Amino acid sequence: MLNNPYVLVPAVMYTAMALVTTLLYVFLLRMLLGFIPATANAPFTYGVGQVTESLVFPVRAFCKKMGWFRSLPIDIPFLITAILLLLTMMILSMSVGRV
Repeated sequence: MLNNPYVLVPAVMYTAMALVTTLLYVFLLRMLLGFIPATANAPFTYGVGQVTESLVFPVRAFCKKMGWFRSLPIDIPFLITAILLLLTMMILSMSVGRV
């Protein structure tokens, strides 16, 4: 049953879709936790920051290397990463419908 590509490809697509959706919820959680100053040093907040920062870091490093968004008070690399995750989710959802 697992050797059948008609079963394996949708399973991989749905798993990837679930992973991207979970990451988007974690990004939303990090954004909301940023408004609560009491949770800045909490272990849960630290873990959420570690998960999201591992995805934001390459975008942040690229923007810093190019000299973009240095004078803005908003974390633009965080928003760019969230948009990239949304685009990935849209592409996966279109692909799942075709399989």
